[in-house]
Amino acid sequence: MKKTTFLLMLLTVSFGYSHILTSNSSSNDPALLNEISTCSGTTTEAAEGTFSQGLDYEFVTNGTDVVITFTLLDTDKAGLNPELFTAPSTFLPMSINGSTYSVTLPNQTAGATLSFQFRGAYEAGGLILSEVFNYKVGEGCVLSTKTLETALFNVYPNPAKNVINIASTSNEVFGVSVYDLLGKQVLRAENIKSQLNISSLNPGLYVLNMTQGSNSSTQKLLVK
Repeated sequence: MKKTTFLLMLLTVSFGYSHILTSNSSSNDPALLNEISTCSGTTTEAAEGTFSQGLDYEFVTNGTDVVITFTLLDTDKAGLNPELFTAPSTFLPMSINGSTYSVTLPNQTAGATLSFQFRGAYEAGGLILSEVFNYKVGEGCVLSTKTLETALFNVYPNPAKNVINIASTSNEVFGVSVYDLLGKQVLRAENIKSQLNISSLNPGLYVLNMTQGSNSSTQKLLVK
C-alpha cells in the first residue's frame, strides 16, 4: 500500500488562526478501510478560549469505525467536561481517562469527510473550543472547510452589531440559521440576498449555518 506524507495548512478568515496538520494518507479505495488510517498531531489553536499548553489529537479509521482521541496538555482546566462538537448543534460526550478523551463513531462511510471540534467547559468557569478538524474516513486529514467556506460566503463585519453583510459567490438567495454555543437555534432567515439583521441577538459568540442550493457553510460570528 502506497503511503504519502503531506502537509495541509488550515486557514480561517473570521478569527485569524492557522494550523498545519500532518497526516499519513492511504488510498481512497473503500476496501482499504480494513487497514488503519491515522491523522495525529498537536495544536494550540482555539476558536474560543485559549490553550496554555495545547491539545494532542489522533483520528483513526479501523474497519468502519472512526476513533477520535484528544489529550489536553493544559494543567489549568480542572473538572473539564469534554464533548465532540459538530456544527451547528451536535454534542457527543467523550469517555475520560485522565486528561485523555475519546469517542468512537461507528458505521462511517469510506471517503466521507467528518468535521468536528473539541469542546469543553471547565469547573472554574469558561469554555475551550478547538479549531475545526476535518478527517476523511479511511484516508486522513484534509484541508479545513474554513478555506472552502470562505470561497462560498464572506461574512463581514465580524465582530458585528445590528447588521451583517454576507457576500456569496453566486447571485442566488440563501438561508441562514444562527445557533448559540449550546446548539439552540436563535435566528432563522430565508431568501437572504446580502444582509442579515442580528439586532435581536445578545452579545456573544454564535455559529452561522448558511445554505444555498446544495451548498452549505458554517462560520462563527461574534456579536458585540
